[in-house]
Amino acid sequence: MIVGNYFSLEPPFIFLTLWGIFLTCLSFLAVPVFAPLKKKTFALLYLGFAGGISLVFLSESWLFLVIGWEIITLTTAFMVSQSHRKLGQQYFFLQFVGECLFLYTVILAQTTGYQKVGVISEVWLQNLFIVGVGLKSAIFGLHFWLPPVHSQASPPVSAILSGLTVKIGFVLLWRIIPQENAFLLGLGLIMAIYGGIQALLATDYKVLLAYSTISQLGYIALGIGIGSPLARAGSILHLVAHSLAKSTLFIGSGLWEKAHHTRNIYQFQNSWGKNPLNALATTIGFLSLAGIAPFAGYAGKHLIKLEAEGNLWLLILIQLISFLSVLYSLRFLWWGLFKNRSNFTLQKEVQKSNLSFQLLIATFILLILGIWPSTFSALLGIETDGLFLWSFQKILSNLIPLVTGGLLLFWLGGLSVRPKKAPSLDFLFQGTYTCCYRISRRCFQLLDSEKWIKEGLGGGILLLSQKIYRIVFTSFSNQLLLIPILLFLLLLLARIK
Repeated sequence: MIVGNYFSLEPPFIFLTLWGIFLTCLSFLAVPVFAPLKKKTFALLYLGFAGGISLVFLSESWLFLVIGWEIITLTTAFMVSQSHRKLGQQYFFLQFVGECLFLYTVILAQTTGYQKVGVISEVWLQNLFIVGVGLKSAIFGLHFWLPPVHSQASPPVSAILSGLTVKIGFVLLWRIIPQENAFLLGLGLIMAIYGGIQALLATDYKVLLAYSTISQLGYIALGIGIGSPLARAGSILHLVAHSLAKSTLFIGSGLWEKAHHTRNIYQFQNSWGKNPLNALATTIGFLSLAGIAPFAGYAGKHLIKLEAEGNLWLLILIQLISFLSVLYSLRFLWWGLFKNRSNFTLQKEVQKSNLSFQLLIATFILLILGIWPSTFSALLGIETDGLFLWSFQKILSNLIPLVTGGLLLFWLGGLSVRPKKAPSLDFLFQGTYTCCYRISRRCFQLLDSEKWIKEGLGGGILLLSQKIYRIVFTSFSNQLLLIPILLFLLLLLARIK
């Protein structure tokens, strides 16, 4: 049902909106634990975020969708800035660039005749939308910002970023791409494999979760790219399951950092003794990411695998991706929760971090959605009658990767690797400045005989690089001045409409 040609009340979009509001509230429950002095500020930001999510998921109008997405960008940028001001500036600038790419694609879609958000038949325009949402949704090639931001933001903000924010672009692609898209299918495969390998080699817990997000987003892209009804259903089911699992894991990561005073998984000691409820929630969250039944992540992956059975090579790749998920999940569970179990008293700061309600609710829902996946899919308006009936073959297909992964990790000694430095966006911004500086130096060397060219061209490039660096990297207020440009584009969009 369409309301006033602006909003859709179809079952999937109503459910996604309510689900988004629910996850927003669930993440906000962690704010008093990790940012007790900024509860009012975060309350306003989370309220704005919930409004933006509602606009994006329900909107049939490109204008309202863009406005909702920009509200989400602004609120999440201010959330990140509450704990890391410089990181917030970097995140805002990159998201603003992504918004410009997306706006260009929307304007092009409207001039092509698509006045409402809906199915797009032209493959070239579908591919342009994939690129248009790529930076905001961390599609491979434009994903570089996700590990630094998600790993450095405070736990409630990481939960909202990974659980909801990066999913918005994939919901949009799910709405506009009704059939197979080879470009998205290929990107999904690359994302899932790349993210899985990086998560498998990570030693910083939040970095592991961040790369895991890229891998699981690849699975969602894979389902949309295959394009069949079952694969599309699997992608949206997995999107919902992953959003809850990853929100729970990121909030739990904050409790583990408080308990162990480190994010290095090799230094986690007796996690079950320090916070048994968080240990249980973490275990179920990772089993859901791995797609192990009866947890929520099983349903979506099962449908995507069913649809890939007609293509042997695609099925092999999907099984490899699933095995990667099992491996990095088991690897963390071994090092983080099960390897060191010596007696240890519960730490005072963990006792005060009372997130029992949030963890219990999340764990309960992950179980319910996995035990009754048909009810889960019915809420989204998806019919899956008989597809989730249990059999000996299905139980065996679940146990094989779990047992094989466990034996492989045991043979590899838990796959211990040397700890790496946490990823940072400083490298990107500083690298851009350094590159411009080197170009100017090169100009000095090549044009040394021409003083006026040397001073004009080389000095001009150096001055320009310094100006750009100062504007986009050090002055958040100057970045905010870019907002009128966006508003002008929105007015232009309205005029086109």
